[in-house]
Amino acid sequence: MKKFIPFIIMLALAIVSLMYSNMVTQDKQTQLALQVSEYDRLQSVLTVKNSSIAAESQRVVEQATGLVETRKATDDKIASAFVSDIVTWSSYAEYMQKREDSIAKYSLDDAFLKIFFPPVTVTVAADGTEYNTIDVYALSLTLNSITSYVTQIESDVYTYFTVCEVANLSNGGEGYSRFTIMYSIDTSGKISNIKGIL
Repeated sequence: MKKFIPFIIMLALAIVSLMYSNMVTQDKQTQLALQVSEYDRLQSVLTVKNSSIAAESQRVVEQATGLVETRKATDDKIASAFVSDIVTWSSYAEYMQKREDSIAKYSLDDAFLKIFFPPVTVTVAADGTEYNTIDVYALSLTLNSITSYVTQIESDVYTYFTVCEVANLSNGGEGYSRFTIMYSIDTSGKISNIKGIL
């Protein structure tokens, strides 16, 4: 029996050690869970405060300037659709059709036409075949983005100064150009006073 005493003592120590280790681990896991819970709570508080600050900032801006961000966001979508329709073409025939349709639909000033619809060089060969720079160089245009700035608010009409970035393709190459325009949009979504800025 005496020869088993050291083994029994070692076994008892191992059990006590294991129990202590489990207790420490559980305690640490409990502490970690509490810390995670507290972190989540603080994050929620911070989110609510940030939201309140943003709402208050927007309220102050609206009171001071009359600018309503949701209205501007809606107007930006309208302007983006307008400019995209104007600049999206990939052939001479499409370009000329867009030009005619735009002139008929909107009151566009000369500067706007010079920016978006400049004259296209057309040459006639000896056999009577016509060649234009758009089709010869496989030119095409699409809207990349617009960045607008409110310059005036009068009643329900917002007036904007806007930078339009367009992607122009030519025989597989791609480049970007920026043009500036001004326009007004009312609450019904009607765009007017369209002007190009050269």
